[in-house]
Amino acid sequence: MKDVEDTLSKLPFFRCNKCDLVNLAFVDGIHDGDALVNGQIVPVSRAKKKAFLEALNRYLNEVHA
Repeated sequence: MKDVEDTLSKLPFFRCNKCDLVNLAFVDGIHDGDALVNGQIVPVSRAKKKAFLEALNRYLNEVHA
């Protein structure tokens, strides 16, 4: 998983937990602190929650700037 994460480091992907990489472009919202992606809830670990929200906010600001 680390190799895939490194390969995608230049793209808007975020590793939400030890099993899931999420393309921030497809995040529809936040539900109880987890990512909502195409109607599916992707758990965001407690340790990564703050970094995930910051990355999502940064991505949205770049796209909508």
